[in-house]
Amino acid sequence: MSRDFNKFRFEGLNYRVLSNNYWIMNRFNDEETKCVVKVDADQLLKTQYGYALIIDSSHVVFVKDWQVGYAPYGEAMEVMLDKKFFQVKQWGSFENFGDTGDDTFEAWLAVAKKQAEAGTDCEWHR
Repeated sequence: MSRDFNKFRFEGLNYRVLSNNYWIMNRFNDEETKCVVKVDADQLLKTQYGYALIIDSSHVVFVKDWQVGYAPYGEAMEVMLDKKFFQVKQWGSFENFGDTGDDTFEAWLAVAKKQAEAGTDCEWHR
């Protein structure tokens, strides 16, 4: 991937090289308009155009492939969310997910902040 593209997608997150295969970055930017959240792989559904981040039993947020990175050491994945493009859509039926009330960007930003406070580094697979 070109350096310019990474500069665009990781803008404000202070990304840097951790190893040959991973980058490390902040969980959210200073303006709090972009965040990266670690989610269980079961919460992401591959679609023809990217991924659907499952919000609850019948709602998703669609994200592009380049907004999803594999976290090392496990079944977790990193998802980058941008407030400008965070649009919850009614789509599908996901019986394993209840209605959590996490249907706003601010709720996901709060999760990113908790993960940052807990010391859960954002390691993004190249």
